[in-house]
Amino acid sequence: MYDIAKKITGYSKAPDSGSGKSWGGQYREYVMDLLNKPSITIEIGSSVAPCPHWQYEIEFQKNRYVVVRIANALK
Repeated sequence: MYDIAKKITGYSKAPDSGSGKSWGGQYREYVMDLLNKPSITIEIGSSVAPCPHWQYEIEFQKNRYVVVRIANALK
């Protein structure tokens, strides 16, 4: 899933904490480990969080087909 998203968006993987887990809320790990479901978190924006309003359209255009292409690949 990551490779598909990276190819479409150009985004790179978020760094991990050194413990093998990524920084953040760990929702992806919850879904994958406890629910045994595939999961990908699409982080958007190229500046500070929250993403400035002027970036919304740019990020939407980069990400609009990510989930569909991943779903098709997992069929």
